[in-house]
Amino acid sequence: MSASEIQGRRLPVANPRSRFWTFLLILVLLLGFALRMHNLEGQSMWSDEGLSLYRARLSLSNISQNIITVDGIDTRDTNPPFYFMLLHLWRNTTGETIFALRFLGVAMATLAVPLIYVLGKITFGHYAGFVASFLMAISPFHVWQTQVLRNYGMLLTLNLLSIYGLFRFILSEPGRRRIIWLVIWAGAALIGIYTHYFSFFIFAFGLLSLVLFALHQWGIRHLAQQRWLWAGLVLALLVTLPALFISINRFLVGTQIDFYFVPIHKVIYQAASAFSVGMDPSLVHPWWRVVPAVLLAILGIIIGWLTRRRATLLLLGYQLIPLGLLLGLSLINPLYNGTRHLLIGLPPFLLFVAEGVVSPLQKIRRPMTKHLDFVWSLFVIVLGILLVASQVDWLHVQFTSPRLVRDDVRGVAEYLNTYAGPNDLIVVHDTLIRFTFDYYYHGSAPVTSIPLYHQVDAKTAIDNLRSVVEPGKRIWFLKEPTPRNGIERQALTEWIRENWPEVFERSFPWMWLEVGLSAFVPEPEVANIPSTAASKEIIWPGVLRMEGYEIPAEATSGADLWLTFYLSQQQAEAKEHTLSFRFIDEKGQEWAQVDKVIKSGFPPLTDKPDELMRYDQQLLLPAGLPPGQYQVWLRLLDTASGRAIPLSNGESDLHLSELAVDAASCGENSDQFRARFVSGSRLGQEIELQGYDWPEEEYRPGHLLPLKLWWCARQNPESDYLLQLRLIDQDGRTVADS
Repeated sequence: MSASEIQGRRLPVANPRSRFWTFLLILVLLLGFALRMHNLEGQSMWSDEGLSLYRARLSLSNISQNIITVDGIDTRDTNPPFYFMLLHLWRNTTGETIFALRFLGVAMATLAVPLIYVLGKITFGHYAGFVASFLMAISPFHVWQTQVLRNYGMLLTLNLLSIYGLFRFILSEPGRRRIIWLVIWAGAALIGIYTHYFSFFIFAFGLLSLVLFALHQWGIRHLAQQRWLWAGLVLALLVTLPALFISINRFLVGTQIDFYFVPIHKVIYQAASAFSVGMDPSLVHPWWRVVPAVLLAILGIIIGWLTRRRATLLLLGYQLIPLGLLLGLSLINPLYNGTRHLLIGLPPFLLFVAEGVVSPLQKIRRPMTKHLDFVWSLFVIVLGILLVASQVDWLHVQFTSPRLVRDDVRGVAEYLNTYAGPNDLIVVHDTLIRFTFDYYYHGSAPVTSIPLYHQVDAKTAIDNLRSVVEPGKRIWFLKEPTPRNGIERQALTEWIRENWPEVFERSFPWMWLEVGLSAFVPEPEVANIPSTAASKEIIWPGVLRMEGYEIPAEATSGADLWLTFYLSQQQAEAKEHTLSFRFIDEKGQEWAQVDKVIKSGFPPLTDKPDELMRYDQQLLLPAGLPPGQYQVWLRLLDTASGRAIPLSNGESDLHLSELAVDAASCGENSDQFRARFVSGSRLGQEIELQGYDWPEEEYRPGHLLPLKLWWCARQNPESDYLLQLRLIDQDGRTVADS
């Protein structure tokens, strides 16, 4: 196929101003807005979002100084102030709910949909622009990056506006009005630079394009006489000097925490994965998901080169130069830390894909090409269907998959809101997470950070940790995320494990920074039981003495129940024992039994006989425990044999208290819903399978296969249900039936 043959191909005549196309574009815009609004406050704020909120709470003058104060130490933010100034004004108007705060970014980001349409229209034509706008609207990568309280969505919108002004100036016919597009380019570029420093890369591409364009149009001699052009460029450079100065200083300071050099070939594949499919914790996708979009983009580049060479060259520069500068500078000082830093390269990629998609609409003027046209069209249609299906599928994955739950700081804060008491202490390991944690935490327990931001010596941090310990005091340690201030990250965690008896540990969902919580009673010895405890002397002869306990009067099915016992050991050497709790309703029916081994370091596994100690025990009530009044009974078991240890009165069971249990709520609550796989399959109008845990280990015939299911009753079932499970092999044959 010759270049002249392809150059002769033109798109079918279409009126972009027609009501039909305008209506379709509005629908695409609404689709993009709806996708970005979906479940907008469903995910917890992560670490960087907390920094955004911190800066938005400052005064405008303080925001402009680009300073973040952490534990009394002033640090310089790596992001310029414009977005945070807008967020400050927006917050003052709407408040600071997560929905309201994130809405600003969504509104700004959605404007990328019509902007990429008009950019596509002037480069590859109306149809390519429309397809590009649709691809931007459903782009899982763009949706993901714009649903966070950060400046990425606004950055891309400003970049698109700047590039549109640049392309209109270069591709338009000479005239006085042409200068307006140059002003739009410069204005949007400058605002972009004060939104995110990566806009410098877009600005550099624009300057290079203008220089080459001017040389081509006027030559060197005539170019030197264009005073208005030079004056404008000098003015633009002067306006960017403050941001340029700050960004250069930040670049020369050294490598940021958690920034590492990533080989260029890996970055390229990560970019292709993000642009073609969407966000993934691994940053990459299987090749078969990536290939359809990449092939369409390559086809778009080829067709564009043969039909609209100047526009294609500009788009190639837009694709390669900004990302090339990012990767080139990263050879000196890593600037890349995840695919969010590649978002600036998404629009040209989608435009090339769009040109590839609409290529069959162009007609080839040569004989005997019907079969070739048919094969070509079929090939492109198949690729387009695969691309859209893949992106729609991944949108669903991003909205529902447990693997794509951002660091659940909200979950751990809400847990502490519920269970941490006023006499407890919460120690936050990573002081930088406090910006996010403090937004969600409103409990009664005091909070402190150890180490502080300026403390990089592990010994000093450990001394500070020792200083907060009090007899019988429970300490909640938000051990993960680990510190990001340069201290040895596991130093405190390892010291605590060696010196403090642990009573609780739990991990919360995370994607980038682990979120883990532990509880300790560093000095469990107490002189007396507190006034809030039920005083009751119970003796298991030769093993254990209990002088009192604290049990809440109310609990919720599927949630934790915290109990506190005051115990002492009856002999110097003792075996491991288990506390067995039973929950019996008013009719005498036992509904649940929860067994917990007494942890080492507490009676009867201590070397301190007759020393009264506080022991906290966490129980997870079964989610299926019906609501109602229960009697809580306790039995002490020999762990090795399972034998019940008799009380001093000869009985085995001890009645502790009465407990009112509320029904578990249906929903993906961090306490009540811990399924690794979300189902949401409704069976009729009565019950719903919300999720399940499927074992990942290898099992052999004869082994028991553990399977945990989460059910929700939407209304009272009219009859009993029979659950039937079938195990099916790769050939579709049933190998087991239960």
